[in-house]
This record gives sequence, structure tokens and C-alpha cells, in this order.
Amino acid sequence: MKDFFQYPKINSALCVLTLSPVAQCTACVDICPRNALCLDDDSLGLDEDACDACGLCRPACPEGAVEIPVNLALREDSEQGITAFLACSRAGVQHEDGTVPCLHAVGMRDIQHLAEEGVAQIALACGDCQTCPRNSDRSFDRSVEDFNALQKSRGKAIMRLERLPIATWRHEIDSRRKHTSAVDQGRRQFLSLFTGRHEAQLGHRRRSPTEIGDTESWIYAAVPEIDGTKCNGCDACVRVCPHGVLALSHIEAGSEYRIDPGQCTGCQLCNDVCDQGAVTLKTMVTQKQRSVPLKGGKCRICGVRFHAPKAAKGQHDTCPICAKTGHHVKLFQVLD
Repeated sequence: MKDFFQYPKINSALCVLTLSPVAQCTACVDICPRNALCLDDDSLGLDEDACDACGLCRPACPEGAVEIPVNLALREDSEQGITAFLACSRAGVQHEDGTVPCLHAVGMRDIQHLAEEGVAQIALACGDCQTCPRNSDRSFDRSVEDFNALQKSRGKAIMRLERLPIATWRHEIDSRRKHTSAVDQGRRQFLSLFTGRHEAQLGHRRRSPTEIGDTESWIYAAVPEIDGTKCNGCDACVRVCPHGVLALSHIEAGSEYRIDPGQCTGCQLCNDVCDQGAVTLKTMVTQKQRSVPLKGGKCRICGVRFHAPKAAKGQHDTCPICAKTGHHVKLFQVLD
């Protein structure tokens, strides 16, 4: 199997462990059923002898830093429209078009891109996941359910899922013509959608002007929230966010933290960097908090201007740095 499927490659430029020294992400390591991914203080490595190229680490990565090509077969007919055919390697169809190492190697980002390609349904053939040594709680079915929940909240079409016996799956994939329009126009670009990070993700993208309106009922894949009673206004979460989900905004009424979950991948960096425990990340929820109003001040110790949430408890007359280091810090100059 390892001769047919490819080992995962880690794009270090996307991995959150390289974006911040405080990152605590271990998603790919935790999901690996063979403990093939090894993480220490210096690096994230792959034990190729242990790895069986199952691909479970691929959708587990919130930033799409794990790159593994996935063989998706698109077929179409006049009645069913475009169907994506997927079969796991243990279903008895190895080395055939549409075979993937494991169904769970396909995640919600892939499903979104299939929908953008015009795919209306996914036809599956697979073995018994419950007895498979790769069995994972990161279920492909759950990814489809989450995707459909996002779609429904926006009034958009859902992705249909159909499980077929292997003989029926083979007959259906052979009897329908290949969907080649997008592949012919840009095969390399289309296939790249399924190797790593995807920029346009449902619940992970900015709202266009045509989408702005009644979005209160929209469900997002991940939504950060800031507890104004705990936040000290240090801006660490704003600076570390790789997608600008959290931003410091200056408006006529004053400054505020703005929260736009349209690009949130759920990387948890905002949570990891907050030493006040003020940031939490919720998944598959509507957005309840859109901004955190801030009040300004001047530090009585160092004199720097700072801001803190209006809801913050206590009297804030020192900047976050002076508040953390204490009031008795002294600067020493070493003279020759």
C-alpha cells in the first residue's frame, strides 16, 4: 500500500508550531493510529517505517500543513449530475480510480471544494471502520454532517452521501462519463485543492459584500470568543492570528477588538498565546460576540498609552507589561 499511496509531507510554512513558540497544537500527532509522527521541542518528524500512508493526519491539521494527494474520481450523468466516487483501500478496489487510503483522509475542506466544483453527492465504498485498525473518531460522516450544517444555516444545498456495495460502486463509476471540465481547464490547480491547504473554506472565509446581511443564524466551523472580564488588552491574540480573525479596530466610538470567524481555521493560536485565559474557541456554533469595546489609559509607571476591555474587572492604571512584571521593577545600567 505504501508503494501506491504517498507519505505525508509537512509544509513548515503553514504549521502553527513554526508560527509561534507558544503553539500547543498536536492534532496530527494525536490522530495517527501508528504513532508515526514524532514531535519534540525541536522538530516534527515522520517515522516512515511506522507510517502506512493512511492520511488521517491530513484533515486533522487546521492549517492544511499536511500535504497528501487524494485520488478523487468525478463522474456525471444527466440525472444525477456530478458525483464524487470514493473507496477506501480496504474495500477491495486498490489502485483503481477513486481509491483513497482511508475515507477519513478526506475532510470538510475537501467536501467544500467538491461542492464548489458542482458535486451534488458522494458515493462511498468502504470496509468496516469499526474493526479497522485505523478507526478514528475523526469520522468522514461527521465531516459531511458538519458541512451540511454550515450549508443549511446559509440556505445552500447540502452534500448527499450514499454508501454502495463494492460491485454497485464499480458499476456506477464505470457507467458514467468522467467530469473533466475543471480538470481540463486547470488539472494541476484542481488537484492541488486536495493536497494541502485550501484558501476558500466554508465557515473559513471572509464574507463577500453580497453575503453581508442577516448572518446571525450562520454556523461557523470555529469561532473565537474573548472574555472581557479576563482580557488585559495586550493584543497578543490579534498579533498571532494568521488570518486576521481577531483585529484591533479604531472606530468613531473608540477602539475595539473585532471578531470575524469567516477565516478562522480553529488553529487555537489565540487561545495558546493568551496568558489570561480570556480566549476560548468554540466549534460549529453561531457567532454571539462580534466585538469587544476597549477603553484607553496611560500607565502610571512607564507612561505608555494602553487599552483594556471596558468590561475588565478592577482599576486598570498600568499597562499589561507593568501589570505583569510588578511595580518594583528597576532598570540597571552597566557602566564600564
